[in-house]
Amino acid sequence: MKFRIRPLIRPDVKTLNSIRKATKESEWSPYRIYILGIGNLGQYVAYSLKKHHLKSPLRIIIPSTKVLKKFQDKPRIEYTHYDGWTKTESRDISSQELLSADPKMKQLREKQNMINLIVSTHPSKTKDAIGPLVHLLGKESEVLFLHQGFSIVDEVLKLFPDPDKRPRFWTSLCRAHITSTPAKNPFSILHEKPGALEVGLIYPNDSKADAAGVTTEIEGDRINQVDEQPPNQEQQDTESDEQQEEDQGAKDEDDIPPISDTKQSKYPHMIRTLLSTPTLETKVMPPKLLYLHQLEKLAVQAVLHGAAGMFGCTIGQLRATAERQRVLKLIFQEVAQVIQALLPPAPKAGAREWTRLSNARRRLEPKALHAVISDEMAKQENNWSLLQKWRPVKPHERDPSLKKNYPTEMNNGLSLEAVNGYIVKKGKELGIDVVNNEMMLELLRSGRTLRYKQADRHFYVRKDWVKTGKLETSLDMPPKDWKGVQWSWG
Repeated sequence: MKFRIRPLIRPDVKTLNSIRKATKESEWSPYRIYILGIGNLGQYVAYSLKKHHLKSPLRIIIPSTKVLKKFQDKPRIEYTHYDGWTKTESRDISSQELLSADPKMKQLREKQNMINLIVSTHPSKTKDAIGPLVHLLGKESEVLFLHQGFSIVDEVLKLFPDPDKRPRFWTSLCRAHITSTPAKNPFSILHEKPGALEVGLIYPNDSKADAAGVTTEIEGDRINQVDEQPPNQEQQDTESDEQQEEDQGAKDEDDIPPISDTKQSKYPHMIRTLLSTPTLETKVMPPKLLYLHQLEKLAVQAVLHGAAGMFGCTIGQLRATAERQRVLKLIFQEVAQVIQALLPPAPKAGAREWTRLSNARRRLEPKALHAVISDEMAKQENNWSLLQKWRPVKPHERDPSLKKNYPTEMNNGLSLEAVNGYIVKKGKELGIDVVNNEMMLELLRSGRTLRYKQADRHFYVRKDWVKTGKLETSLDMPPKDWKGVQWSWG
């Protein structure tokens, strides 16, 4: 018996070209990552993805048309790493990788879902920036907030009233110190301090978020998967490098996901991609543990950056006078009470991550939190408050061609309302007296700088507090015979 070999039927060249063109022009690949906003952290993530994942499809959505035009004129992100010496690299962004958030654009009128979205806009503008994209985000979508503002989640949840159609929200905490130098280049970032990018599912910080369906849409199995520790980072880097060498030049960017590690398959594609990016040093954290870390950073920012921004000094100069130390003490005592009220229930002995959760809770106790803030004050003694709009130029940022280097405009993404405003808001809701933080918030909103000699007029402690141990604050003028109380922060 003779067997005839059936010839392989191949499509013609015209059909192949049309298929490839449709694949390249598709804006809705399940492996495409969208970055909303081009702030410091947005540039940091975009640069890292462009450096380590050349085959990974990427789109940057810029809400502001003015910023979009500036970026189109010079579509390049400059990355400077400073560690005693300066090393600058840059990555070009093609015009196809830029999108506008204008609702009239055809890309944003499509009905397909946007699967992977990283939000890096300023916390105060996040809700307005996500508004045009609500119809593109569904239950299959993964949304990661790069800024840790707790108020962001409360505002964004209002855009998704139906829990069945709500995306899965992730939050993060960036340990690295990333700043921008807009005077040099509007799209340049400075990596001053190394650190990991901690990501995890959002943890409901009050009953409203829980009732809104933050946890009901996440199945128990999915939560347990995220609670587990990710694979070893060195093993991730080795396996991802081998995978990239195999995939280089092989197929179109939309044909295959950039990461195919089976050990990381329990995470969504966006999280797997971040885990395999060495520059970011990403770590997946349990939701409750990440929430405790965020509370600690919230306390540090509210006390140190709030007080330094109010006095218009560096963080280390808060120790300079007794008046500043006294005000710092008052602010800390109120912040510590709010942080204690926001703590989640204590973990049961023997539960998953019990040791790490217990240690994180101990660091938020008043005495331990005081030590944490004192340690951060020593580390950041030469840093200016992130709540200030202007700061002097640092030595490694000076331009030798200029006779005088004027102050640099700061664009660090730290929102006053998301930090100090959140402390005051939660303090009032919980019935905690936060009158000193409220006064500091009003001064920061006005943009005025408070001289240390004027501190007694705004922050007042009665003399009998030293004897009775009772803290009684008032915004009234102190009595004429009041000479102040000498505080020692350290």
